[in-house]
Amino acid sequence: MPKKEEIFGPLMSRETKSKLYSEEKEARSEKRRNDRRGSPSGPKNNNSRESRAKRAETAKKIEAGGANHVVKKNKKGEIIVDHAASAKAGKYDKINLTKKAGAKTVKEGVKATKDWHKKNPHKKGK
Repeated sequence: MPKKEEIFGPLMSRETKSKLYSEEKEARSEKRRNDRRGSPSGPKNNNSRESRAKRAETAKKIEAGGANHVVKKNKKGEIIVDHAASAKAGKYDKINLTKKAGAKTVKEGVKATKDWHKKNPHKKGK
């Protein structure tokens, strides 16, 4: 697309400049609106209501090692185990089971979490 100066020359009236600017601004906002809606002209937004509901359906709550865990998929499709608000969790609050255990489904993530807690029981006392 040629530049505005090439079309109208260096001396462009203030009204013409503002009209061009408003048209470009409207085109950009229309494109953003279409991208949010997931229209064929733009990419579909991963954070849509349907995708959030689908991720929520695949979440699984389990109890392992005396603590509550939630195994779910994140936006990228990775399997994550989330330790329910406990002071003991600390820096291990969320663990990526796709990287740590090679889990590709929530079911595999649940199995990996339970197996880990069987092999590493929580020891009480000193």
